[in-house]
Amino acid sequence: MNAMLDATTKNVDDFKSRIKEQIEADLQTIISKVARAKSDTDLKLAKQQAEISQQDQRLEAQGVSFSEMAGVIAMLIENVNMQLEAETTDLVDRRQISLFGCIPKPAQNILKTDVT
Repeated sequence: MNAMLDATTKNVDDFKSRIKEQIEADLQTIISKVARAKSDTDLKLAKQQAEISQQDQRLEAQGVSFSEMAGVIAMLIENVNMQLEAETTDLVDRRQISLFGCIPKPAQNILKTDVT
């Protein structure tokens, strides 16, 4: 009976050591997969950070361009406003002159020379 008990104990110890080895191997596999996944995640994160930095630089350049375009558009609008103001003033002046009854005279030839 002792021999049977010793054999059973030995079988249990062998089973226990095989389970322990299998758990350690599985644990090492899991640890290496997690490390690989972390490394992949770190690489992706670094790539995304680089892309964000590049995008930030592009947005900065576009912001400068939009600012310059806004300045040009503001100057064009001011130019159009000044032109319209000049035209309006000219029309008002013509109306006021016409109220005085000025009759346009034909242009005189100033360059006319008498050679007699």
